[in-house]
Amino acid sequence: MNARAARAAASAVHPPRPLPPRTTRAGTAKPSLAVVPETSTRSGRAPFVLLIVLVLSGGLAALLGFNTALAQGSFTASRLQKQATELDDRSQSLEEQLARAASPDRLARSARKLGMVPAPGVAFIQLSDGTITGATEPAPVAPRPLTAAEKAELAARQQAAAQQAEKQWQQKLKEQEQGGSRSGGEQVVDPPPGR
Repeated sequence: MNARAARAAASAVHPPRPLPPRTTRAGTAKPSLAVVPETSTRSGRAPFVLLIVLVLSGGLAALLGFNTALAQGSFTASRLQKQATELDDRSQSLEEQLARAASPDRLARSARKLGMVPAPGVAFIQLSDGTITGATEPAPVAPRPLTAAEKAELAARQQAAAQQAEKQWQQKLKEQEQGGSRSGGEQVVDPPPGR
């Protein structure tokens, strides 16, 4: 080690003692110079470094919050766009159903189910003088709708008639088989409808 490094190491371990005040010719004491420890200069830097760290941390936190808000807004916009697309598809589907329900064939079928009949002729009334122009005929009476009991009875009758037709066909088929075949075994008896 050189001499300067040795003195610096010794002064770091043992701080120098202040020198006794020197006296001048006039007998007054002259202040002596002393070495100030280095720790006092570093204590002024600590608040500045802390301020810089706080400013940088606050900036990073603000940037993170801003980025999170943007991402959340993007997710919300995406969800709302998907919902708008679904609602648009549903609206188009409902419009198609409405157009089908409003078709003339469907309206006529619905009117018949309600017991309505088409008018045989069209007549016009003049409101100014009360005259009627055109043919006026009463509409034919529509049959009244069947009740649930009448519908069940009609279904039972139709089923009984179908069973009777099946029995008759089976009987004719047996008779044909017993009597022999005509012209090479072809079937002469027609099956009942729905078979």
